[in-house]
Amino acid sequence: GEWHGSGRSKVGKGCSCSTTGMRHEDYYLSGQFSEPENDAQQHYTETLVTLDGSAHCYDFATEEQLVATIRVNRENLGIPDDAVVYISGSNFYKITPEVAEVWTNIVAGTPNSRLVLYPFNPNWSSNYAVAAFQKRLAGSFARHGLSEEQLIILDCVPNRADVLERLKLGDVYLDSYPFAGATSLLDPLTIGLSTVAMGGSTFRSRMGLALLKELQI
Repeated sequence: GEWHGSGRSKVGKGCSCSTTGMRHEDYYLSGQFSEPENDAQQHYTETLVTLDGSAHCYDFATEEQLVATIRVNRENLGIPDDAVVYISGSNFYKITPEVAEVWTNIVAGTPNSRLVLYPFNPNWSSNYAVAAFQKRLAGSFARHGLSEEQLIILDCVPNRADVLERLKLGDVYLDSYPFAGATSLLDPLTIGLSTVAMGGSTFRSRMGLALLKELQI
């Protein structure tokens, strides 16, 4: 995304979470929490301008009142009441084999735990390699001696209210890395779900961390 300022300056911003690389873009607008402390300019062909905080701003004031179309609970998913449930809505494309390995290790290190994923956001794609994704993650779980019941992969749901409903299953929300979440983190933060994010050295790997820092959590 971009907007035209006064005169002939052109400004890119966080809708594109990396430099445009275009010589006619003059500035890139970001936030101090979203950039590394040392030499953030090296990642941009534009002149980097940083605002206080994360430089992320979301406004749902004009969004219609959404009503959940699903009712989900641990019982109907076969999750014990005393299980520790890690959950994530990180998109399919962000859950690389390295991310899957880390999350598998987390589950393996937590007795009586589950990993619940809902990675098939229709805003990203209408054609996901669902079977291959499920096979890859199931294989990772099997290599760590984890049972099939400890991995639950859910289909997409009609609206954000449904996402909030299924997040109530979780104890801890896991953000992806190195392509961190931003919009997807609004949902666990909305319901007060404990959220874990890892910060890296670029805007796209610091978005989740930036939101948590701005909220002072």
